Amino acid sequence: MHIPQRGGLCPTCKLQAHQGRPCPFVHILSRDLSGIKDFMSTSPPTIFVGRYNYPDVNVGVMSPINYEGDIATLDNHYTWFKQGLGVSEIAALRGELINSRITSNVKRAQKTVGTFQELAMAKKETDLEIHLKKSIAYHPQTFANAAPMGPNVELKTVRLAENVRVLKPIEKAYYDIDLRATDALGMLYKKGIDELKLARILSGGILGVKTQRKLVPTRWSITAVDDTLGKQMIHNIKAFPGIDEYRVFFGSQLGNHYAIVLMPGPWSYELFEFFENPHRGFTTDYESPFGRTSYASQTAGGYYAARLAILDYLQKNKRCARALVLRKITRDYFLPLGVWQVRENMRKAFNFERRFDTLESGLLYAKTLLGIDPTPVLNASKLIAAHKQPTLNTYF
Repeated sequence: MHIPQRGGLCPTCKLQAHQGRPCPFVHILSRDLSGIKDFMSTSPPTIFVGRYNYPDVNVGVMSPINYEGDIATLDNHYTWFKQGLGVSEIAALRGELINSRITSNVKRAQKTVGTFQELAMAKKETDLEIHLKKSIAYHPQTFANAAPMGPNVELKTVRLAENVRVLKPIEKAYYDIDLRATDALGMLYKKGIDELKLARILSGGILGVKTQRKLVPTRWSITAVDDTLGKQMIHNIKAFPGIDEYRVFFGSQLGNHYAIVLMPGPWSYELFEFFENPHRGFTTDYESPFGRTSYASQTAGGYYAARLAILDYLQKNKRCARALVLRKITRDYFLPLGVWQVRENMRKAFNFERRFDTLESGLLYAKTLLGIDPTPVLNASKLIAAHKQPTLNTYF
């Protein structure tokens, strides 16, 4: 969902004003990075594949300059969420990452892309030697539906300054040139490889049948991982016994509030997103027990991220249910950080549960938690309508 912006431009970073808050990039803007073309750096490890002008896209390695903190935290949303970092703190960390990039065809990758692929597979942060075509002119970047980052710079050459260690399951998937990417993702997830790492290696064109391997834009790879893993789980969950009560969960962090209502019935799922008050409008997407045939264009990547968290819960508990999610976005979420916060907020919500005998009592509790009148959402809900529709079992 698009986050409404207010005010003019920030006088410090020249981007959209941060709704009365201090500029999160002031610390790095105060450093003098001018004249730097050649430098040693360490990557979290992170690569970034753009999507504009596809299939000829920008591919880069992301790393900081003269950063004295923990490199791994610059691109690790699990750490950010666990430590309870705020929007400004996360933006400041991401602003440290400079995208040293080249242009490459997604299928006919340049030789330098091989270095990027090694980096994407790396087990831990990795030292690099970077040479740029021009000196750095620092200016941060923010996006409508992704986390901010530092500037794009044109890469001349890059060299790994140390031997890269790769986790055995990833190495095995890389060398299996007959293993489909979807199967590789499922296998690696079961072995404990998290979504962040899976998106990195999928983006780097490391997985799949050899003749079909290609670079995948980073934003696409994140949603592809969530969607692929979700579809595989749905197949299993449909065979589990259903719940026989109404379960309500609630989680809140980073200016986002999530209420989840699980209902008896076959697997189906609906997400509503609204900014502070659903009476002012909302976005929504839905899937019936038969699944979707098109991309969830209204709620986009957040739809698949939220769904994966629900499916993780159901699979862990070996249960099947209908799932309704209400996402309330507040003014505290003034800068988009990416769909990871949807997934992690949803997972957090499953730690706070109450059970009810009726749908009405469960929805009333969700209303209290969110502090809103959900009438517009409930009236528009396809999932609730399907839940209330009589089934053949009603008459026998």
